[in-house]
Amino acid sequence: DKRREQLAKVLTASREDLRKDGLRAGLERGVIAAMPPINLSGGLPALVAGLQERAPLADRVQQWAGQPVSPMTSDEAAATARMLSALPMDQKGAAVSALSSAISPQQAGALARQMDAQDKPLALALAAGSSKTTQGRTVAELILRGAQVAKDRGVKEDTQAEFGVRATLAKEVGDSVPAAARADVIDAARLIYLAKQGEGQTISAAGAVRLAIGGDYDVAKYSGINVIR
Repeated sequence: DKRREQLAKVLTASREDLRKDGLRAGLERGVIAAMPPINLSGGLPALVAGLQERAPLADRVQQWAGQPVSPMTSDEAAATARMLSALPMDQKGAAVSALSSAISPQQAGALARQMDAQDKPLALALAAGSSKTTQGRTVAELILRGAQVAKDRGVKEDTQAEFGVRATLAKEVGDSVPAAARADVIDAARLIYLAKQGEGQTISAAGAVRLAIGGDYDVAKYSGINVIR
């Protein structure tokens, strides 16, 4: 019984370490031998290069852990979030897209989870990856612009419980995506909707949801890229 209790404690600690800082957990347990540093002060090119170097290591830890692992430590992710948040809006979307394009969608989702508590819109934008609209704009940029519109109250958002923007989007999503992703998809679609409104354009609820998901929203086709929880 004591042995089982000890093993249970070790397993619980390992899961918690993986959730908070998967790459470091893999390093401490010998899954990877080393973790090359990322130059956080070298700007976007250095960050992209660092992520590309770390990506195979995150893949190795993922195989061991059985779950997606971020190529950054939690401290690095927090520092990167602060750097991205400080960029002008016209640069922020492109930077987020460049970072997510440097790694796999699963790794981008894991990195987004690390940033979620600190900056939710940024996490949603990162989880959207390099998806683009038919006009060639990145979905990440729309999400970030929508967050700015909401913050500045640039448009009058309909917040009615039954017929408001969020309620309409929630009805559109319905049960078409897994429960774990539903709230994030609705959040992303709302910001996309507000971004379009802020630019004096219109977008349907279906169009906003499709952009948030990255394609047609069918459970059988859903990729899970936008899941950041």
